[in-house]
Amino acid sequence: MPVLVAGALITQQPWVELLLALFSVVTLMLLAGGRRLGAAFGVPFCAGNGLLFFSREVYGLAVFNGLIAAPVYLISFIAWGRHKSGDGSTVTIKRLSKKQWALTVLASAAVFCGGFFILRATGSAQPALDAFTLAMFMPALLLLQQRYVENWILHITGNVVSAVIWLLATLQDPMNFNFLLITCTATVINIMGLIGWLKLDKDTP
Repeated sequence: MPVLVAGALITQQPWVELLLALFSVVTLMLLAGGRRLGAAFGVPFCAGNGLLFFSREVYGLAVFNGLIAAPVYLISFIAWGRHKSGDGSTVTIKRLSKKQWALTVLASAAVFCGGFFILRATGSAQPALDAFTLAMFMPALLLLQQRYVENWILHITGNVVSAVIWLLATLQDPMNFNFLLITCTATVINIMGLIGWLKLDKDTP
């Protein structure tokens, strides 16, 4: 959080964007810990991100966050209430089978192909990279909603590509540097989420 605040002060980031960045850290930390409250926080977080990405002409992530991720997080908050762990503080965790992994890969490929042509037609700044992030984040979000550990692998991959998008955007406009910081922070927290959920999976009877 101090790094995000320092970056915001250096680049004179609008206070609304800084608050959203700080809120994102809280949300991701809760999700990484398997906390149901993280799903609730995900609703306003994704809605705000949708508006923010739209203003930066990253249309794929804008539509994903505002129209897809926010409703799915709301569904997750409701569903996770029925799948609490023994002490009730976290949710029970599952793992993908080989067949489910294959279906996930096929779904990601389909999202990438469809997203690329749509985003290129609508004038996205980075249609290929933007479509790839969608191909990672959409299946990842559904896996998160269903409590599969592997959602973090897709989230990490998507965030790495998102970091490339914001790096290119920062080279064009230094004001985008904060989004690069936020994405890098999210990547670190997602790695923590993968480690934490693997531990939760071992603790699940």
